[in-house]
Amino acid sequence: MVALIRQRPLIQRLLLAGAALAPLNFVIGLPLGDTSLHPLEPWAALVIVATLLLEPRLFVDAFDAPTLLLWTTFVFVATSTLVATPMEYWTRGIEDLALLAMNFLAFTVTYGLLRADGAAWRRFAIVFFAASIVSSAFLSARALIAANSGVFLLPDSYMLGLGTVTGTYAAAFAAASVIGATFGATRRMRLLMLLGVIVHGMAATLALARGPWIALGLTAIGGLAMGVLFRIARPLTALFRWGVAVLVLLLVAVGTTRASHAVAEILAPRLIGVADVSTGTGLTRVTLFEALFTDAMRSPVFGNGAATYRRVAQLLGSQGSISENFLLEMFHAGGIAAALPLGIFSLVVLARLARVLRRSVLSEAAAVCLACMFALMLGALSNPAAWNTSAWVIAAMGAALYDVSGTPDPGERAMHGAQ
Repeated sequence: MVALIRQRPLIQRLLLAGAALAPLNFVIGLPLGDTSLHPLEPWAALVIVATLLLEPRLFVDAFDAPTLLLWTTFVFVATSTLVATPMEYWTRGIEDLALLAMNFLAFTVTYGLLRADGAAWRRFAIVFFAASIVSSAFLSARALIAANSGVFLLPDSYMLGLGTVTGTYAAAFAAASVIGATFGATRRMRLLMLLGVIVHGMAATLALARGPWIALGLTAIGGLAMGVLFRIARPLTALFRWGVAVLVLLLVAVGTTRASHAVAEILAPRLIGVADVSTGTGLTRVTLFEALFTDAMRSPVFGNGAATYRRVAQLLGSQGSISENFLLEMFHAGGIAAALPLGIFSLVVLARLARVLRRSVLSEAAAVCLACMFALMLGALSNPAAWNTSAWVIAAMGAALYDVSGTPDPGERAMHGAQ
């Protein structure tokens, strides 16, 4: 399969295009009614068509435990939607199903392509990292321009034009960079990851999103503990490097406030109330989560159908509101039959990455992917970041590493042997 894929330059180019688009996907969107079209959605359609025409066997090979768990979730959500979604929410329910299918297809095809070719995984990761730097630098510059202009069109975390979803991805990239700067196998990798700490840290700071900030902090601490536990580096060496990375992150946050008086005035109260859910939109989210869970218990096994959560939001006076929690929304839509496979999927991918940590080959890459995914999962508990296709491309990259790390190519063996 590896040889066949390498003979298909079109598939390789499309795969790298996805790596370049993934860190930009949540930034760029074409409004289409109540929803938006993002670049990874037509990209996923193109890759699926090209793969079906050139390498249809790839889809068969891609259907192992993680993929089957995802599609089990989709089947139960789709069935509940057909049976239980009220007619007034039917159109939006079908739109949600279509986006969910596209996200899962993006995971399936990316996972299948990356796990089949270790060299493709490394190229994908390099392009992804470079594009993420460009994305966060652009977002930071735009936010600083907005702050200095003094014109704030949206409330809460969206004052500088970034918001919770962007903040979640920026925080996940920053957490991954901290762990990469701590456990990177080479000096070059650690320096590049420190660059990521600076750029992503600034974007995460300017996003003004408190949930992602908490996710970043928890992941940075947990990632250090796990890296030391699995002996990726010597404890004292790891602690020193981690301390440097965290210090750089803190200096970036302080420096960002010094760059603009307006940013300092906005940022200070949000930092002080970082864990206070009674301020900003925190209380609204908690109230919505409680109401959604209560409503979901009307049909806890098979759920109430996609988009039915909007009825609850409207009763709370939040017309057009979004669920803000992907797992809870899947539970409300498809019941435990849909939420349980999704939860197991997350645990399987994280457990596979943890197993890679035990291997000498690509353990540092596993630590970075694990940190990115864990921070993304935590951050997405309070916003709809998981509905963005970027999340599923990142998940595919993490899931594929388990297979890639088991079959390193000769060049990789030589590199690790030299170290």
